[in-house]
Amino acid sequence: MIESRRNVSISKVFVVLVAIFFFSINSVSASTATPVFGGKYTREIGRISWYMSYANNGGWYEYQIINAVNNWQSPGWYNPIVFVAASSNAGTMMDIYAKNETFWPTNIRVGLLAETRFYNGSGTQMNPYTDYVYTEVFINDTTMHNLNVDNMRGTIAHEIGHTLGLAHNNSNPQSIMCQTGYGRSVQTVQQIDNTAIVNLYS
Repeated sequence: MIESRRNVSISKVFVVLVAIFFFSINSVSASTATPVFGGKYTREIGRISWYMSYANNGGWYEYQIINAVNNWQSPGWYNPIVFVAASSNAGTMMDIYAKNETFWPTNIRVGLLAETRFYNGSGTQMNPYTDYVYTEVFINDTTMHNLNVDNMRGTIAHEIGHTLGLAHNNSNPQSIMCQTGYGRSVQTVQQIDNTAIVNLYS
């Protein structure tokens, strides 16, 4: 009987250790830093001038866009972001437009919710692996209408994260930078995303 109890005790200890081990692994993966592209805005993010187009249904998303902008500016943790709304896109750093899916080539429009594009000072589209001057976010009005309001806000916040220099964090559904198709379970900026911005612009 004593030997049997000892075996049970050892088994219980083993189970507890295994549970702790897997919890540790999950904690590490959940706290993996949100990745960055490598580039960032050349201008300070302490005054990001931004413009929202009301043409082509852009106004339909006004509340969700403003909510996402405010979420990045005040996520609950310190960051240097300040957004300043502009009445036109002249000289702005971030512009947001809604487009019908015909705006995109047939081979990439299926399932596309939104896209962020990056530009240099000459207005030439570029990749975000080096610093850029301004960005444009294009919402796919055709597919975005299929989302509920929370997912719309989350998608727009996700794209704003791209404008700031954050890449996808698809291994962590607890990051706003995880794509919807990879099971993102949050629709607001998380501390891990905010920390990535603070580190990128420090």
